[in-house]
Amino acid sequence: MLRGAKYDRLHRTQDAVNDMTRVLVIDPQNVLAYTLRGAGYITLQKWEKALSDLNQAIALGEQHAWTYQNRALAHENLGQYDKAIQDLSRSLQITPDDHGSLTHRAWAYLCLGDIEQDIEDLNAMLSQNPDDALTRVRRGWAYLEIKNIQAALSDLNYAITQKAEFRL
Repeated sequence: MLRGAKYDRLHRTQDAVNDMTRVLVIDPQNVLAYTLRGAGYITLQKWEKALSDLNQAIALGEQHAWTYQNRALAHENLGQYDKAIQDLSRSLQITPDDHGSLTHRAWAYLCLGDIEQDIEDLNAMLSQNPDDALTRVRRGWAYLEIKNIQAALSDLNYAITQKAEFRL
């Protein structure tokens, strides 16, 4: 297992996944091996395999926020935004105000067309870092979607004054 973690740090993801597979042959109840192999599959963009391993880790009792974040990422990439939102909400119960979870959940809400919830998560992100120009750009675009032109202009003008670097 230690060798697999070392492979992961060396960005040798397939080798890390192979080592975790060997661990699971010996110890099929090893929660950490499922979690780490699932994370490896995320890196390799093998979404279904990642879901299988992360589901197994959670079924065996894994409760770390990043396990739910990884599973949400797999759901997002499979277009399963409602499931991603559930996992990100669970992650936020474990680690409230986690910027990564808020970012991904806001995106998932946007993909589902729930602009109000998208804005709510963007507001939570801005409460942590009011000067985050990129989040202001995202919120500005969300405000445009709901025809709140004044709020949109305020956020987008702020981002311009901060010389935010972003791509449309």
